[in-house]
Amino acid sequence: MRPESIRWFDLTYLGSVALSAVDFVLERDALTAQLTAQFGESGLTLGAGIVTGTFVAWMAFLVLLWFLVARKRMAGAKWVIVLLVAIGLYALPTLFTGTLTPERVVSVLSLVLSLVAVYCLFRPDAKAWFAARESSDPGQSADG
Repeated sequence: MRPESIRWFDLTYLGSVALSAVDFVLERDALTAQLTAQFGESGLTLGAGIVTGTFVAWMAFLVLLWFLVARKRMAGAKWVIVLLVAIGLYALPTLFTGTLTPERVVSVLSLVLSLVAVYCLFRPDAKAWFAARESSDPGQSADG
């Protein structure tokens, strides 16, 4: 049976991913214009389809990480999530400069949910759950 901390990880991590999708929808046009201008300086053209496709691939990667952690108990994927959240903290100061917009509120909420998700992965019941997978026979099911 999955521990309470892992169930909370599911809710908070997937909630953070969902809020990231909302944030992308809110900021897609501005992001596309910004990236088009940046890439245009070097002679490359970049359309909204490429930006959206890249975002969809990123979301698929994040959901894959969730699956590997929450369903397959892979500690390596847990550390990738920790690293990505730590990198996300780098943007924290920019979220609190300038005017408060709906996009910034969504970004802050997504970051907070990510931090809670990471915290859940290091609670004692989650640590024991990961350790039980590591100590079990590799041929056994890890669905627990």
